[in-house]
Amino acid sequence: MLYLSETRIPNGMIQDYPLYPGDAGKVEEGMPLVLKWSGNKACAGLPTGGASDQFVGVAYAPRRETTAVGVKQMTFNISSTNLTFNDTHSVPSVNGAQGISVWKTSSTGVVTALTSEGSAPAAGQFQVISYSPLQVLFNSADAGQVTIMFIYTPTFNDVTLNLGWHGEAYGMQSIDTVAMTVPVIVNSRELSTDKFVASDAWFSATAASPLYITSDGNFTLTNSSGTNVSRIGSANAGPAYARLLAAPNNAADNFGSPFPGIVISVNV
Repeated sequence: MLYLSETRIPNGMIQDYPLYPGDAGKVEEGMPLVLKWSGNKACAGLPTGGASDQFVGVAYAPRRETTAVGVKQMTFNISSTNLTFNDTHSVPSVNGAQGISVWKTSSTGVVTALTSEGSAPAAGQFQVISYSPLQVLFNSADAGQVTIMFIYTPTFNDVTLNLGWHGEAYGMQSIDTVAMTVPVIVNSRELSTDKFVASDAWFSATAASPLYITSDGNFTLTNSSGTNVSRIGSANAGPAYARLLAAPNNAADNFGSPFPGIVISVNV
């Protein structure tokens, strides 16, 4: 989904594209889209994952009800008597084996990432006990608050109670199956989306980090996962490009609270 309170779209910078027929029902708001051909018709659709994909922009709609996969960012206080984080959500298989990110932020804003360990985590490490539901074990030496970020599969309560960031995660209709068009954001100086690989090292990403897209419609920092859409270190052939402005660990909404989205610019 898009975090609309954090997104700025100039007038006229959303264009309707014919939706690639094979991607009907698969495109979600906030996903990167590429140019695809259906006969002699130029369409927008999900990336193929190949280096030659031509990025055109970010999907403005539709928003899913029961199939939407989003990103959760939660805090957990580690203590000698509270070492296991428990959550009702499952971590789905997104872009292969999707993991989680864990980090601590000091009082001066310094971000330190914790690393994943198979068993018996030491200081500075964590162990994923279960992905469904999500359970994470920590070491008491890391006492204090950590931030845990992961891509999740929505629960029944998420959908029926309309849970999400500002209550916006679910509820919009799947218009692509009716009109077979998709609105695409082709210019935005600031756009926030939760369609990204949560297990990437976003805590160390900067504006100079190359940005890629994956075949399942996510932004990623990993160059083996698809097309470079940032034109950083690559002569990208696409008509559009995107740059990273803020990663989840240092992005904040208007109320000063961190939100689980990356902030990018499109063609700016």
